[in-house]
Amino acid sequence: MRSLGRGNRCIWVIAVFFGSLVCLGCEAKQTTEIDDVKFHLEHGSFYLDRAMWEEAAGEYESILSIEPNHPEAHDGLGVAYFWLGRYQEAIASYRKATSLKADCAGTYFGLGAAYGALGRWEEAADSYREATRTDPNYEPAYNDLALACGELSHWEEAITCYREVIQHKPHLTEAHYGLGVVYGKLGSYEESIKSYQEAIRLRPDLVEAHHNLLVAHRELGSLQETLERLKEACRLNLEDAVTRVTLACAYLVNGDRNAALDQHRTLRDLNPALASELFAQIRRWRLSTASGN
Repeated sequence: MRSLGRGNRCIWVIAVFFGSLVCLGCEAKQTTEIDDVKFHLEHGSFYLDRAMWEEAAGEYESILSIEPNHPEAHDGLGVAYFWLGRYQEAIASYRKATSLKADCAGTYFGLGAAYGALGRWEEAADSYREATRTDPNYEPAYNDLALACGELSHWEEAITCYREVIQHKPHLTEAHYGLGVVYGKLGSYEESIKSYQEAIRLRPDLVEAHHNLLVAHRELGSLQETLERLKEACRLNLEDAVTRVTLACAYLVNGDRNAALDQHRTLRDLNPALASELFAQIRRWRLSTASGN
């Protein structure tokens, strides 16, 4: 092989030198972009944790200007847009995230929540179902799928979902309450009563559960019997605030608002916070009665 002449060798050395500089510049740019993405990811997560939605959105948007197909950025942006009430944009972000990373149950869950916020219950239910298929142990998806099924009157599927939630979280009041509502819709009042009783046991201040419990008794034809039993229980234990709430709700369901208000006045001395919840329920009952519902 013929050796390079002195002049050619100089040209070759210069070319190699500048070529190396270009490569180093590319590597430096890539390193800078990677560092920028990491920086914005950390700050986006920081802002999400503190419910600073505008700031979080800005961080994730900055990532996407560098790396348009970054799945975590689309996911985080979906969360921020959701809490900003920008539901259509949240849907677009979540859908993009699922197309890039299809195995994240949390992303499908967020997508379902965004659809639900717009009243698009079929699409919400489908998203929640996809979340449960992706991760069969992702309990929040079952709970919200049950709510979506309720909106769609898919009662049997709602029952299955609530039971799944209770299996994983037996102390979740909302699941027992929701199950009571669904059983009531199906006319299974005995099961409805059991669910409401458990909800009340777990959270005595859930006055809606007390009220619905007595509605179920009325539908079974056992309201008067239950009312007398509650009156006797309050007579035997004057300081039982929880039973007094149930008694007040029994009076309401029986159409006796004045007797319910009497219980409220007594309850104010026993448990002011519970009395406040009861008064709110009495107001709801009055408004519902006035509107004919």
